[in-house]
Amino acid sequence: MSFETLPTELLVKIFNYLSIETLSLIEETCMRWSLIIIQNFYKKYLDSQNYSIRKNYAEFCRNSEPYSPQRVKELYKKVTDELSENWRYGKFSSILNHQISEYPAGEEGKVSSIAVYENKIYLGRDCSNVEVRDLTDLSLIGILNSDLEPGPREFVRPSRLCLHGRTLAVLGPNRSRVRLFNAATDELVGEIETALGPVYNIAITNQVLALLSGWSICYWKIDSMAPDRVRGKYLGSIPDFERDELLQNWLETHEVVINSTWMVTRATRNWIIDGGMKITHFLRVRRVHACGYIGPEVRPDSSRLPDNINEITSMALCDGDLLAVGWSVKEEGVLTIIDLNTGDRIHDIQQPHFLSSIQVPLKWEGSRLFMKIIPVSGSDSDEFGVSLGFLDISRKELVVIPDLVFESSEDIIEVNSTQVFRVSTRMERLESNRQNQHLDLGLDLETYALLESEEDDFNPVYSVNVSTYDFWGSAIPIAS
Repeated sequence: MSFETLPTELLVKIFNYLSIETLSLIEETCMRWSLIIIQNFYKKYLDSQNYSIRKNYAEFCRNSEPYSPQRVKELYKKVTDELSENWRYGKFSSILNHQISEYPAGEEGKVSSIAVYENKIYLGRDCSNVEVRDLTDLSLIGILNSDLEPGPREFVRPSRLCLHGRTLAVLGPNRSRVRLFNAATDELVGEIETALGPVYNIAITNQVLALLSGWSICYWKIDSMAPDRVRGKYLGSIPDFERDELLQNWLETHEVVINSTWMVTRATRNWIIDGGMKITHFLRVRRVHACGYIGPEVRPDSSRLPDNINEITSMALCDGDLLAVGWSVKEEGVLTIIDLNTGDRIHDIQQPHFLSSIQVPLKWEGSRLFMKIIPVSGSDSDEFGVSLGFLDISRKELVVIPDLVFESSEDIIEVNSTQVFRVSTRMERLESNRQNQHLDLGLDLETYALLESEEDDFNPVYSVNVSTYDFWGSAIPIAS
């Protein structure tokens, strides 16, 4: 029997053994194969994409039959080929660049964490408030968490937002509790506190909500797509580090990342030996089982990192088995990709000295690891800035996105499949307490230093700005 006479149902079963990339290579073999692959695989692939891609389908298919085979094929090629090329070659449009607020020094108006859900952006302020804004024009939709009181000053940390599915987890600066919101409606659906003291970090995936408190991992079985049930079932507490008289705890460096298969915690600890102190870093890996149970530490003998590591900048966990960790080794910056199945380092990006570019991992999108690159890689000027790039792990290739340069490494960056969101805080001006006086920000340093000594007369005013960049390819003019 030849392939030409095989029933369609049997061909579909055979094609199910092939990757979508392989199917795209054989799709034009004949008209029959093309229709089978388009209708059974391309359309399914497009429907599985996240909201940032799916929201563009209607505009792309305007004035044509949305799911005609030809249109589905064109849309598939745009998602798989054109969109990737746009990221690689810096083909983007600036959609928004708005100043959304100002605040004087001494007020807690800085944005410390952001999250994006469909057409909304959440801005976590240092004062506990979480602003919800419409990404169409950045108009204010509402404010969450405004009723929380500041906690003890020694426990105050920047706000932290974690979003998965339809569930938004908010850890306020007082660190006393985690609040859970339905991102579709912005309704408060639950609160979580622990008996171990302040919460220092949170992470959420489709089935587990994890909190770090008192050097322990507390975790709940949840369904992130069903916020009304997100309070979940408490599954227990795991001591991540035992107390030791040789160790002084630095809780602020206890962090966690999680996906449906793995949980990784990292910590920096102050080791006291012979009356002296030495900083030691740890990475601890555990499996997450389908039932939500978190297993024992994997490879515990190798969790302590080498003593020549001075600092860990951040880590990012993909949907599969790869962990990205940024660290500095003496005067070198290193970004490492670790296979969590084996513990092997499968790729390193090393810079020879401290003035070289440092890669800070942000987020995985498929096989691409997005990162901040500090200072700008390949810049011919003397100005230091921050560019955005990605590591294509399938090619082991580092790509710096052209023309996407930010002024400060403190800018908060969020990335999805089609867009970049940036929140920046800048000193807007120095206001004078004397009547009708303002300070010119173009003053020379000597004059500025003199005025700094008169701090009672001049108060800095900061602005918060939000910018978005679109890589889908629409020629949308910038809105101001």
